[in-house]
Amino acid sequence: PIAGTTAVVRPVVSPSGEQVAFLTVSKLQVVPIGGGVATTLADVSVANLKWTPDDRIMLMNGDGTSLQWFDPSGQSRGVHPTSYCFLPEPLGDGSQLLCGGGATKSAYIIRPGTDSVIQVPSASGSESGIGTIHAGLRGSDFRVIDERYLVYMSIDGDIRATTIDLDRRQAGRSVSLVSSVARRPYSGQGQFDISATGALVY
Repeated sequence: PIAGTTAVVRPVVSPSGEQVAFLTVSKLQVVPIGGGVATTLADVSVANLKWTPDDRIMLMNGDGTSLQWFDPSGQSRGVHPTSYCFLPEPLGDGSQLLCGGGATKSAYIIRPGTDSVIQVPSASGSESGIGTIHAGLRGSDFRVIDERYLVYMSIDGDIRATTIDLDRRQAGRSVSLVSSVARRPYSGQGQFDISATGALVY
């Protein structure tokens, strides 16, 4: 057990593995995994969290339209209005987000602070006499691994994986990894996580 983390939700571990950030009923907090006093970073309500590889904490508010970045020490890096984005996955330096969840169960990319929205097509559309008909990649809770692979929840409850070309903004044909995985009904958040090296837990 990690002291000071009773009745918290959405824990995320730091890249170093030494701290964990989490939400309580009204706060975003960080605590050392080895023990210590929790530090409050912000007063928040419902939100989604990510701890990015460059050691920043990203918080998207519950309605998916306002993004905040924090240093683990507690310094806020500002609030940025966004296009609607549920379960955001930062791409590169975090200036773009891969979205898919809530009211929108397909993959698309936004640039926070702008109205830019880019749909992510899939190569798994139907075949015709003039080639593949590219359809939007359907699903939610998208995770990018090694900037080459995409793991996500399908509409029918499978964890699926595909290749992704982030420059062309296009995904390949997907394969099923695990079937019948629990997920939240509205957000589409899957009860799984995957490490930067590809280890999957569900």
